[in-house]
Amino acid sequence: MTLLPEPHSRRRRRATPLRAVIDTNVFPRSTVMTRLVAAASNRHLELFWSPYVIAEASRVYTWLWLGRHGPDTSNAARRAHSEAACRWFGIMTVVFRVVEDAPPQVSFWTDSPRDPHDRPIWTAAVRARAHVVVTDNLRDGPPSDDRGLRQWNRILYVAPDHVVAALDWWADEVASGRGVDDPSLPGVPPLLSAIEQLVRGMPPPTR
Repeated sequence: MTLLPEPHSRRRRRATPLRAVIDTNVFPRSTVMTRLVAAASNRHLELFWSPYVIAEASRVYTWLWLGRHGPDTSNAARRAHSEAACRWFGIMTVVFRVVEDAPPQVSFWTDSPRDPHDRPIWTAAVRARAHVVVTDNLRDGPPSDDRGLRQWNRILYVAPDHVVAALDWWADEVASGRGVDDPSLPGVPPLLSAIEQLVRGMPPPTR
């Protein structure tokens, strides 16, 4: 029997995914990363990292592994670390897309950044056309605007907890059948609107 295509009117529309660059300081938060990876697997998020983030995250992963397993330099320990690192990278590389952060880097919102090493993060965000940079270090991001949002050139710096809260809201939206784009906000991911509301201390938008 030949299956006919589902009528267009009955096809489930998929909402625009949120494009997010993940700062290195988020990777040690395993609970948060589990949520981000799951959301990316379900195509609610598009996750990006860059060579700079990969290098930093790999160093962080190594220090965390050493903290759990001790300063063992035996061949067996080296193999165990290598195997664990390969498993971790295998999970990450399925959902993360690499964006270039090489010089010349994109102009910052200030000529005197608190941490000049954040320039590759910003460059990656601009080149990825990201909606958000997810970071545990908001103070190094752009200054708050009159709405309390740390935003520059339409890229929002946001804490991981606000993203996780927005994902909780979005899970309910999807389960109820409302998990589609808002026609009144063309091109704006619903998750972005929810995150902005949460940052401002307001509930996510009613749909």
